[in-house]
Amino acid sequence: MSSEFRIVHKVFTSCAQPCKAALPIVWRKESTVKHWNRVLCYAALGLAPLAAQDAGVNSYIQTNLVSDVSGLATHTDPNLINAWGIAFGGSGPWWVNAAETGLSLVYDGNGNPYPPNSPLVVTIPPPAGGGPSVPTGIVFNSTSDFPLASARDRSAPAGSTGTPALFLFASARGTISGWNTGTSAVLKVTTPGAVYLGLTLGQLNGQNVLYAANFVAGGTINAFDGNFNPISLPAGAFTDSMIPSDYAPFNVENIGGSIYVMFAEVGPNGDEVHGAGLGYVDKFGPDGTLQLRLQHGDWMNAPWGVAMAPSFGFGALSRRILVGQFGGGQIASFNARTGAFEGLMNGTNGSPVQIDGLWGIRFGNGGSAGSPRELFFAAGINDEADGLFGKLTSSGR
Repeated sequence: MSSEFRIVHKVFTSCAQPCKAALPIVWRKESTVKHWNRVLCYAALGLAPLAAQDAGVNSYIQTNLVSDVSGLATHTDPNLINAWGIAFGGSGPWWVNAAETGLSLVYDGNGNPYPPNSPLVVTIPPPAGGGPSVPTGIVFNSTSDFPLASARDRSAPAGSTGTPALFLFASARGTISGWNTGTSAVLKVTTPGAVYLGLTLGQLNGQNVLYAANFVAGGTINAFDGNFNPISLPAGAFTDSMIPSDYAPFNVENIGGSIYVMFAEVGPNGDEVHGAGLGYVDKFGPDGTLQLRLQHGDWMNAPWGVAMAPSFGFGALSRRILVGQFGGGQIASFNARTGAFEGLMNGTNGSPVQIDGLWGIRFGNGGSAGSPRELFFAAGINDEADGLFGKLTSSGR
């Protein structure tokens, strides 16, 4: 029996064990035999078109879809200044918060305004007393909780009374608002002194809970029940003794039922501090119990966005936890099980991808928000004076 035949025979035999050998958890350089073992196993399972993308290729193409800067992207939208949080509902389009203009803008997966004939633009209200609203994090609400209006909420759009919010918005002014119809969101929470930069939903003791990242000195994760009332979490919730005391929650995100918290250093002026190694990311249970630390190192630099890559179709970084670094614009990858650092995302030139002012990252939904194997992003480019919405795809080389 030739050596080539023995290799192929072994590959197809191992494929009978759900490709255990062909789908390694840890991304590392492979031997030639192991490389073709995995490629042939994909073919045996009818996944040959994805084999090239998942054969260890760390090479990604950046496509700029929308910007307020003319000529920078496929589409120009003067409202998209300091693009921040991104979200979608079900198979619907992208909602992109524009912090500088106080708006949430709606686009499809190609960056076209949505709906096509009458694009939706939603105003996020400022706190009482006026001023800019500065919307940051955003989350889709699929629950029947978080009613948007009551009899005393006279600012609610017609028809919204008693119905749940579809989208919820955090703001750097310490507010949380909701939307389900019309062109204006409804203010529901105002926390004096708070700076809410991230927002997510989870379940705690069978109840729906809204988590907000309060980025102030000594800040924590603030939690609210299904009626927007603040609730108390267990002592020490969402804290980590390994993180210095001058750090605070920069963002919060639910991935698979666990709550990921990105921590950044709070500077003297209240802004995040940038620099190699200045950031931490932890995985918690819904009650704030620490479950996993993502490996700390120079790759951390004011981390904000986080996403779980699909199991296949996203090149070398498939199945990884991806963390966007606002301070440096790079995207770090981690083993989802162990938290070990596994490298930075590279562009087609072989150097790490670097997106100025990188905020939200998330994969598409297979519907109006694009492919689930495309990583969409929002950024406050040019020191947050401008905005960019785009996507990253595996080059497949």
